[in-house]
Amino acid sequence: MIEQWLIDGEFEKVDQWLEEKEQQGRFDELYEASEELIQYGFFERAASIFQAMRAHFPHEAQLFVDEASMRFELGEDDVALELLEHVSEADEEYVQALLTLADYYEANGMLELALGKMEKAYELLPHEPIVQYGYAELLRQAGKHREAIRLYEQLLQLKDSDFDEATLLGSMAMTLSEGAAYEEALPYFERLLDVEELPATQFAFAHALFQTEQYERAIAPLQRTIELDADYYAAYTLLGQTYAQLEKNKEAYEVFERGLTRDRFEKGLYLAAGKMAIKLGKREEAIKHFEEALALDPEHLEARLNLASLYEYEERYEAVVDLLATFENNTPLMNLYLAHAYEALEQYEEAGTLYASLEEDLKTNIDYLNRYASFLVEEGRRTEALPLAQKLLTLTEDPTWSDFVERMAYEDDFDRYE
Repeated sequence: MIEQWLIDGEFEKVDQWLEEKEQQGRFDELYEASEELIQYGFFERAASIFQAMRAHFPHEAQLFVDEASMRFELGEDDVALELLEHVSEADEEYVQALLTLADYYEANGMLELALGKMEKAYELLPHEPIVQYGYAELLRQAGKHREAIRLYEQLLQLKDSDFDEATLLGSMAMTLSEGAAYEEALPYFERLLDVEELPATQFAFAHALFQTEQYERAIAPLQRTIELDADYYAAYTLLGQTYAQLEKNKEAYEVFERGLTRDRFEKGLYLAAGKMAIKLGKREEAIKHFEEALALDPEHLEARLNLASLYEYEERYEAVVDLLATFENNTPLMNLYLAHAYEALEQYEEAGTLYASLEEDLKTNIDYLNRYASFLVEEGRRTEALPLAQKLLTLTEDPTWSDFVERMAYEDDFDRYE
């Protein structure tokens, strides 16, 4: 009746009509009109209808639930919660009130409270599909995957469920995947793909295959994901990783590069491309990729560490210092590269201080022990280098350091003899 007025923006006519129907006591028409108001987002007017009707039907629990739903939509949470307190367990609408509360608590991040309300609703109506599905969804969010799966399976077995098969198959497959039951999830993904084909479904299927080390099988759904949505960036990353697992490094690098042509702001792809470029011996390309990743995210530790390693390999020691000297969140390995850069640049005081500061963090790191011991020997501090060399010999058989320890022992014996 009022739909066209709402579309045309003739709200005065709407308000006049609503007022007339209330005066005439035509509450059935008012209630029907509230559905149209809600459909077009006029929650305030719908709430006013329910409020007016409550004055005439103070014991009609449905009106309290309906108005509470509108008050939640309007952000009037306290009013909505107070309205729902009027719905008792004796009312037929009690379960509906519980579902409304569960939705509210879930939307506000109070998962335990939401789960409690839904659990109560399930106790009262354990065979109601909407209750089963809502309870399963909350159980899934709470990480109770097996309990959620049991409910999804019950719904899948219903012939006349309100939920379509694709929704339930998707929920089953994703819940199993979230619980790391990837092998069990695969047949549900396959059934779902027979019902509907979406990029997200193809990707999730491929991810499950990847997790079960079925790399060859994962390639086709990942390629299909990209065919359906060329901007599905995660698919490029996973496809590249899949090729890498199959030692098809050239194909992996090409996929990462292709992904970057679609999105120059995806730092994960730059990182993946950089690592693969190293494997392929493309050091300059790798440097560029890591530099791009850092340009997007200066705090990205892995990109910074890889870049420092490449700069050192290329003996670009000034670049190592520029990259790490003023960065406040260096890892111990980053500081090892920085110490070596200081040493190479003949900034021996800075190098020695930094090497010494790393002893606790890297006391079993062979590379660190080698570098620091060598530095101390070059500085003429052989006595300080001795315990490092001895530590090295407990970790590796290096004739250089075994000879050094023997010489130091001989010199010590000679000095005592003297």
